[in-house]
Amino acid sequence: KILNNKTFDVIIAGDLYSLSSASKYKKSHIIYDCREIYTELAAHHNKPFLKIILYWYEKYFLKYVNTILTTAESDEKLLQKKYHNISHLSWKIIYNYPARQFINKSLNLKQKLNISKEYITIVYQGVIHRGRGVGQLISVTKNNQNIISIIVGDGVDKDYYVQRAKNLNIIDRVKFIDKVPYLELFNYTSICDIGWLIIKSRGISNQLALPNKLFEYTFMGLPVISSPLENMQKIIEKYNLGKIVNENSTDEQLNAIEYIQNNPKEYAHIKEKINKKFTWDVQHQKFIDIINEK
Repeated sequence: KILNNKTFDVIIAGDLYSLSSASKYKKSHIIYDCREIYTELAAHHNKPFLKIILYWYEKYFLKYVNTILTTAESDEKLLQKKYHNISHLSWKIIYNYPARQFINKSLNLKQKLNISKEYITIVYQGVIHRGRGVGQLISVTKNNQNIISIIVGDGVDKDYYVQRAKNLNIIDRVKFIDKVPYLELFNYTSICDIGWLIIKSRGISNQLALPNKLFEYTFMGLPVISSPLENMQKIIEKYNLGKIVNENSTDEQLNAIEYIQNNPKEYAHIKEKINKKFTWDVQHQKFIDIINEK
């Protein structure tokens, strides 16, 4: 109804679910921001019929799309192969790089959260679903009395993980923060020591993940603990941004945390390197050029 009341030069469908509405306006330049391999999400792993429906839905509406954005070369190649018979699409890559942020140090978040300096503080930010490493983070917190974990976000499994932390008697060292506006998120990231990036490899979309939290953590100078997924591992190892660990091995994760804590100089370069290579500044003009394409 909103779209019907106005005319637009460009319409950006921000995900699969808004694609049908955006595609109705054939006089506009339609950009599809395909941030996931939607037919291969981990949540659809055991739902083959739903995956087929999503495939045909996406394929049908792509014929009205002019430009498709992906967040990694691997995603682009997979989708090009999947929809090889749709030849008119212009393919572009826009990475999940964060814009420069102002950190409000006057908030004194560590003090408000009752976190003293001797603790190792590990942050997870994002949706709270199973398969995103939240359970593993709670396990390493249980196994190392010097760790406090900060979990920022919301999701269908949040209550489950809150109860799990309570059952393990570590709820005082697992700080659950409700979902916050994006521009306020970095205030929490900035008070932490390590970013948590353990994603289960279930589903093609997860296997090809290159999530924005990787760049958000490192933008604040945090080394990351990451599972060995293709796109994440490639960047982390190339730029020495943290440690790659087995997604299911608590011992390996604890050893990686200890290594990072004992070798702070090895990761002192992170913030400067990320600010030069992986911020929105480096691709802002590319995005504007895509919008202006006709």
